[in-house]
Amino acid sequence: MKLSVLFILLFTFPALSSPPAWHSARIKDLCSQCVDCCMVGKVKRVPFSKFDTSLLEVARTNCKNARPDKVDVELLKDLLSVEKKIGVPLAYRGAVLAAACRESGYKTTVKGDGGKAVGLLQMWPWWKSRFKLNRLDPIASARAWISQILRTVPKATRKCGKRRAFVRAWAWVASGPKGWKCRSPRHYTTLKRWHALVRKDLSRMAAK
Repeated sequence: MKLSVLFILLFTFPALSSPPAWHSARIKDLCSQCVDCCMVGKVKRVPFSKFDTSLLEVARTNCKNARPDKVDVELLKDLLSVEKKIGVPLAYRGAVLAAACRESGYKTTVKGDGGKAVGLLQMWPWWKSRFKLNRLDPIASARAWISQILRTVPKATRKCGKRRAFVRAWAWVASGPKGWKCRSPRHYTTLKRWHALVRKDLSRMAAK
């Protein structure tokens, strides 16, 4: 990501200077000092539907960047719980899983782009400076990432229309606004393929 894009991200995303309520609570948490304190098992799980259960299995077995037998299923469950609790629309459920698959292969400590991109979602330093975020904490990272998308949806609605506003906001958060063009992130390609597999799986189960 170019430096100019980073400056745009820092100064033009809606409400970026006013962290949400959950962020204030996280600052008081040990997560800012202790990676191990924040890992899997800290999320209060929500009930999973048949769609969710199938999606988790598809995400485990259909990520090109991860071996199915090495994927931490409990982490996937925690991430999906975060999505559902924050309010990711059903049409885009699994967004953070698809992003994590493509960005890191579900690895929570990987670094890329010369060490600048860190963690599950390969977040750049501005996430840390703006949100006091421990980028090695997958749960806090997922919450920040999804919340930033939802905060950007109103701008995407104004510029691109309501129908695909979430996808447009997702693209801007994932790889920078790039002129605020109405586009889709590569993560969404993965998610659409997963959703197709889930629908096929559910249809097969219903036919039995």
